Amino acid sequence: MAVAIARALGIGNVIAVDVSDDRLAAVHDLGANMVINTVASDRPVNLRAAAEDALYGIIDTVGQPSTINHAIESVMKGSKIVLVGMQGGRIPLPVPTLPFMALSLLESYTRSQGELEELVEIAKSGALKPMPIWKRDMQCLCDSLDRLRKRQVVGRIALSPS
Repeated sequence: MAVAIARALGIGNVIAVDVSDDRLAAVHDLGANMVINTVASDRPVNLRAAAEDALYGIIDTVGQPSTINHAIESVMKGSKIVLVGMQGGRIPLPVPTLPFMALSLLESYTRSQGELEELVEIAKSGALKPMPIWKRDMQCLCDSLDRLRKRQVVGRIALSPS
């Protein structure tokens, strides 16, 4: 969804990073200009090169130490990193060099009512491409949760009573 929102807001160069080719194909369909499978690459070098040394913003939808460190190592001076996912853990910060990076590390959980209203208006306008939704019967709840844990789901699962 982050890719669709970025495109709807007019962000010109959207690069999606994941470990799953299926999810990368889905975000490409949502408007990512480029997709990078981090399992098959040297992440910081390739991500910065993909952005042509102009990587000033990252939305981290995972929020675990490896992805946050990857973001910090990849961005340019004066960048913003927004944490959407919060899987937890601890990260060591490069304290001596942090002030020189002029880095903003933000969370996404305490946004304003106005920002929510703006997002709803963007969705109403039809500018957001819909993400894949897998409609399943409520009896598939346990299997759905298991697939989510195993990261086998692309998009969202919508459960409904039979």
